[in-house]
Amino acid sequence: MPTNIDEIIQQDLIDKFLLNQLNKKERLDFEDLMNSDASLKETVYLQKIIIEEIIDRERILSLISKADNKVKRTKRFNLLFRIAAVFLGLIALILWQPTKKSDASIILAFAEPYPSKIKNLNVNEQTRDIGVNLLCLNLKNEECDTILKAIQLYNSRKYREASILFSNVLKTPDKNMTVSFFMANSQLQDGQVKLAISTFLFLSKQEKFFFRDQSLFYLAMAYIMSHKNHKARKILRQIEFSDNEYSFKAGQILKQLRLF
Repeated sequence: MPTNIDEIIQQDLIDKFLLNQLNKKERLDFEDLMNSDASLKETVYLQKIIIEEIIDRERILSLISKADNKVKRTKRFNLLFRIAAVFLGLIALILWQPTKKSDASIILAFAEPYPSKIKNLNVNEQTRDIGVNLLCLNLKNEECDTILKAIQLYNSRKYREASILFSNVLKTPDKNMTVSFFMANSQLQDGQVKLAISTFLFLSKQEKFFFRDQSLFYLAMAYIMSHKNHKARKILRQIEFSDNEYSFKAGQILKQLRLF
């Protein structure tokens, strides 16, 4: 029975034979050996087939690569043609868009801050306005005092001062969502658009929140202010088909809103 060493030597001879690395005498001797050993001959034959398959596969891959390069050149031309077509299309859109309103004019017409309807701001009275109760929900007395001062500033259109007081009390919008809504409105009016978007986005996802529809509308306004009209358009379409107090406004804005 052949040892592992014998097998290694035999495989080395097979490799050299198949790769044509044997001299004339060695080759003749190996052929004689194969003729006298049917098992060896079969092994060599099988390995020869495998090598030929590998060579054929490499030839095929080479042909495929050449064909692929040709296709890529064609695709490159088609891509350039399409880019040119898109570029011309964009020029056409730019020429068409003056019939639409500017983002600034839409904001001026539709993005008025949500009115605070809270009448009684005296936190110390036993009977308080229902709005005050909502504003002071989950807040300590001193925090409630701060929020009521912020609302007074908000009603006086002092949005920067109001947003500072709101943010001093609220570290996360879920602490008091009603206050968060007025804080986001303050931020929007003060030009802190990214902060407003973050808060309105959170509030608009709260299904049972009283100001959810309003939050969606002002989120769309915030996107328009940040020139993300594609996002605003998506929200406005949602509002238009929701049958709420903002549906008509959303439809009007969509008719006037530029694509970009």
